This record gives sequence, structure tokens and C-alpha cells, in this order.
Amino acid sequence: MSKVIRCEDLYKSYPLGRDNEVVALTGINLSIEKGTLTLITGPSGSGKTTLLSIIGTLERPTKGRVIINDRTVNELSDAALARLRRDTMGFLFQDYNLIPRLPAWENVTYPLIPLGINSSERKKRALQLLEMLGLSHRYTHTPEQLSGGERQRLSLARALVNDPEILLLDEPTSNIDHKTAEKIMQLLRELRENGKSIIISSHDGHLLSEADQTFQLSGGRLVE
Repeated sequence: MSKVIRCEDLYKSYPLGRDNEVVALTGINLSIEKGTLTLITGPSGSGKTTLLSIIGTLERPTKGRVIINDRTVNELSDAALARLRRDTMGFLFQDYNLIPRLPAWENVTYPLIPLGINSSERKKRALQLLEMLGLSHRYTHTPEQLSGGERQRLSLARALVNDPEILLLDEPTSNIDHKTAEKIMQLLRELRENGKSIIISSHDGHLLSEADQTFQLSGGRLVE
């Protein structure tokens, strides 16, 4: 299998006052193969979300390289990174990042608006995804009218709307019941079989058996 993502000697720190810093990641080296499900695990504060954000080019490392499809992406401009995310990645954020005033179908297709896709085509795509995730009856509801599990699935539908090569999911099974979590995992299994590369950040131990490979973080370092 080909490597879709490589991280080489990643460090990430944040300024703390004038002369101090907080080190979030130290010396991270890993590679991820195409069409696999990768789990990044560890306790709260271990650096999972930071690493996921750097892999997804939402943050830049303080030092080191992120290579996606043989391209060193931390050398790219902000505009080029935005295009890369739009063309190849889908994100599910822990806090959902849904737009409160928009109905479900428009939340799903919001990333397609800059591409010039007309409203009827966007709505058709949204309904396909919402039906796949059991939310077609909620397509006119706003996020505040949905349960936590429904918002989770709505956010996943949005992550899939651009048919991404790479999916980055932050705690996709948190705050939802076991039945909903299993539905999401079944969908992720199918996506993996179709060649998607899925990267999950989670402390949910039930996901260990689903992963093709697992990276455990502790104090911002990979644990062997």
C-alpha cells in the first residue's frame, strides 16, 4: 500500500507569556497507508487533537514535516492549504462546528458553495448523505432542533460531502449511544473498503479492534 500521510519529527509548542511555552507534541514520527483506519489514542491533554489538526493542515507544526501524497504540505501557503483541505479532506470536529441558523441540508453542503454548485444539486447531494445516515426526515431542522447523536451524524454527513480521500474524525463516538456509534462505525468500515483513509482521534477503547494501526500518545509523545 502507498503512504498517504507521513509525519517526520513533528514538534508543536504554544507561547505562554513572554518567555515561556507549552510543548504539545515532541518528536512525532508516523506514517499512514491509503485505505486504512488509523486510531490516535491517549488520555485527555496528551496531544491527540493537536496532532489531528496538524495532519489536517489546520495548524502548522513548530518543527518537522507533514507529507501528504508525497507533497510536503507545511511549505504551502495558507491558500494552497485551504485548497488541499477542500479537495482531499473531510473533518468531523468534537464540537461539531455546525451553523445554528441553517437547516440540516444546508449545513451539509455549506463547503460546496465556493465551488459554484447550484442549490438544487447541493440539496440532492445532502439528501443522499442524510438518508445514508438516517437523517433524511430531519433535513429542514436546524442543529438546535437535533439531539447530540443527530448533530454528530449531521457533522459526519458534512465531512463526506466533498467525497474526501482522507477523513479526520475527532471523537466520532463520544456523547452518543451504542446503537448510533455502531451505525457510524459500520459506515466507516464501508468507507475504508472503498479506499478512504480514516484517521480517528479518540479515547474510546472499543475502537481499538476496528483500527488497522494505533498510535498512543502520552504527554505529547508517541508511546512504543
